[in-house]
Amino acid sequence: VFYMLLNGFDQLGVLPESAADSEIDLMPVDMAAKEVLLLTKGDRNTYHIMNQNPMPLYEVLKTMNEQIEIVPEAKMAEVLFEKSDTVSTELAGLLMDHWRRLRTDPPTISVSNDLTIEELKKLGMDLTMPTAKQMLKGFRKN
Repeated sequence: VFYMLLNGFDQLGVLPESAADSEIDLMPVDMAAKEVLLLTKGDRNTYHIMNQNPMPLYEVLKTMNEQIEIVPEAKMAEVLFEKSDTVSTELAGLLMDHWRRLRTDPPTISVSNDLTIEELKKLGMDLTMPTAKQMLKGFRKN
């Protein structure tokens, strides 16, 4: 679903203001697997494996489409209507649902991985995260 959303916003060429700062936790699965294996040697029972520096959705989309534009909510509705014939019904529905949820019921849960990062550093993990461009290079646009 995540890649479908990226593809949809990319096809529209716009991103609503309400979604622009949404934090995106891009994390390579091989890096997550290394962290899990290393943490088996740690002192804690619970860990949160996630990117310690999530990126705003706008920055992620900019790596795919430098022309992507942040638009007011009213303009987003216009663009969705105007491009309804060029975007698949399934993709348009997914975008509208995601946008509606951001406006009416934004995420309220906040998870911290500070203790996990502390443990990983203690165990000698290199926490250098690849850039969004590096992580999305295998992403295929439809």
